[in-house]
Amino acid sequence: ATTTTKSRFDQTVLVVGGGPSGASAAKVMVDKGYTKVHLFEAYPHPKSFAKTSSKAYVIALTPRGQQGIKDATGIDVLEEVSSPTSKLGVVSHHLARHVTTRKGKTSSKARHNPGIPRVIVTRQALTERLLDAARESHVTIHYQHKLADIDFDNKVATFESGESTTTNVSYDLLIACDGCHSKVRNLMVENQTTLKDFTARTEEDSMEYQVAVLPKNPFAESHPRNTVHSWNNSEMNAICLGFPTKSKTGDETAMLFAMVFP
Repeated sequence: ATTTTKSRFDQTVLVVGGGPSGASAAKVMVDKGYTKVHLFEAYPHPKSFAKTSSKAYVIALTPRGQQGIKDATGIDVLEEVSSPTSKLGVVSHHLARHVTTRKGKTSSKARHNPGIPRVIVTRQALTERLLDAARESHVTIHYQHKLADIDFDNKVATFESGESTTTNVSYDLLIACDGCHSKVRNLMVENQTTLKDFTARTEEDSMEYQVAVLPKNPFAESHPRNTVHSWNNSEMNAICLGFPTKSKTGDETAMLFAMVFP
């Protein structure tokens, strides 16, 4: 009689959440040698979202963030964005803070930071790039599959797709990348058998986030190319950031405003 031992690389890896972290985690697992990596995402492919959707907020990647993505996935976002034909985002070396002086005048002088290139990219565009890279690495991606339940004792996750369709998926390793309102974390807290000693504490604030896109950059003539702008309102505890983005025609004249307020 012969016996076979299941290699850890033959184990089924289940990644819940298809944002930047989930797409990166799935690609990392395949790159490490795992052959059965499945990613489940509740939403459709990000290319179907509008620029003003809640999934389209802007991420400003500092060199540390750029290096983190490169170390994890092999993708050099700075190099890709620096290409004239890139649609991923833009590179910014300038920051302009719009402030009102004691004399009532408005100042918005741009500061040049040549040694700190910031990659300005929407979450939507970054997620799309990372998901496509994961797919090219042979990650199996299941869009529009929302996590409904997890049987931690038997290692089975249940997903809903459509109005009445459910899918049970067995796994060996579960990786939760489903955001601040993590369904996986909530189910772990509720579990009173296998994970009875697991606890978690979450805190939520009352801040709102809104996005508006102008097809033309109103600061294109007054500030250096690809300048990031910021406005602070201490009385309202609000902040507005203006990011240069790619327009529909491919040039870099559009401006995306991200506003955070109570």
